[in-house]
Amino acid sequence: MRSKNQNELVHKAIAVLESFESGNSEAITAYVHPNRYIQHNQGLSDGRAAMLGALDHLKEVGTKISNKRALVDGDYVVLHSIYEFFGPKIIIDIFRFEDGLIVEHWDNMQ
Repeated sequence: MRSKNQNELVHKAIAVLESFESGNSEAITAYVHPNRYIQHNQGLSDGRAAMLGALDHLKEVGTKISNKRALVDGDYVVLHSIYEFFGPKIIIDIFRFEDGLIVEHWDNMQ
């Protein structure tokens, strides 16, 4: 069973992914560190501004995300999701949190 803090981290990570579909920047602004965000996906640059800059394009191409499971280990949240963008994909997103904010992200897709 997850703790209240773990549930909060999962909620934040899912809200950030949902913003890719909705185009709404509120979750990214609230939950991604403004200065220390490191992006390990080579398609995006480091920094919260790069993530915010991708929102219009992701919404324009019709991005849809269906989260299937979430795992939490300390400050890490792993989301296993089905994405629809440029065709269907199964994606694992890994978010690292510090002081309740996302500071690092990795992903892998098939």
